[in-house]
Amino acid sequence: MFNCDRPVFVFGCPRSGTSLLSRILNTHPRIGIPFESHFYTKFVPRLRRYGDLSVETNLRRLLADMLGTLHGWTSVPELEPTLAGVKHASLHGAVDGIVAAWCRHHGKPRWGEKTPYHARYWREISAAFPEAQFVHLIRDARDVAASWKRAPFGPKHLYVAARRWREFLLSMDEARGALGEARFYSLRYEDLIEAPERTIRDLCGFLGEDYAPEMLTYHRDSTPYFTDVRNLENLTRPLMRDNVYKWQKDMPKKDIMMIEAAAKDQLKAAGYPVTDDGARLNPAAGFFYTWILHPALRVKSMAANTKGQIEAIKDLRAFSRNRLSGSTRSTG
Repeated sequence: MFNCDRPVFVFGCPRSGTSLLSRILNTHPRIGIPFESHFYTKFVPRLRRYGDLSVETNLRRLLADMLGTLHGWTSVPELEPTLAGVKHASLHGAVDGIVAAWCRHHGKPRWGEKTPYHARYWREISAAFPEAQFVHLIRDARDVAASWKRAPFGPKHLYVAARRWREFLLSMDEARGALGEARFYSLRYEDLIEAPERTIRDLCGFLGEDYAPEMLTYHRDSTPYFTDVRNLENLTRPLMRDNVYKWQKDMPKKDIMMIEAAAKDQLKAAGYPVTDDGARLNPAAGFFYTWILHPALRVKSMAANTKGQIEAIKDLRAFSRNRLSGSTRSTG
């Protein structure tokens, strides 16, 4: 039905190291993973407006819009050959057609996709791609929350970040139970950093691929990667052995307690020890952080995030341009 029998989907809470893992996998001679696509987060809510995708005009409009939002891709497939390569008239078929076209351009027979928030759609994706394999990367919530708070996107309060990390893990626990060991694989960021060759060999074994030593030289890949400056700096270096458990050195105790109060059960389930098993947070404080303080901090952050604003404008232009061209064709 699709171009690739066993696509690879990389899931993980943002700031868990999914960019690093996707770059490592992309260095494998058989696997290609482009920059984040956000196809499902952007197009599932809009899908009804495209109508019946078995009608070529509608499928063409969908593909044109999807290709028009790939601002971070260094090589965007052309519309006509991509359309010709779509084997199933659906959003999933369009995803397969676009990413497979990108991989063919780079000489890779097996495609992968890494957009952290696509984890929300694991049921739809796993049903559409019954042979797909899913890789879930986990990182200590205390390091994730500290990093996520500094990022241009995402939550701006540690408590909210920790609760969202918890939600990711609960969702992925459900996915693991439903998909089984043959299709779902979890690994920890800390293991990837501290024992990279063993961890990558184990991952390749799950994927049914031979281990490729060049996967550990991902940082030599000169292909541009459209991410924030801090993340890009990390991706252009060898694995940083000091980039784990940073919270133990840098995080104030009150912040540690707040994060552990929000996510201690999932921390322990993932193998991370907590400093205070009795950590609790007053419900009123949780409400204040989540519904009053965090929204105010988000507004302030969004106002300063010019990169995000530019991307949003580009998306609107792409949708508007293709809406107009679609209307013109339909009245032809």
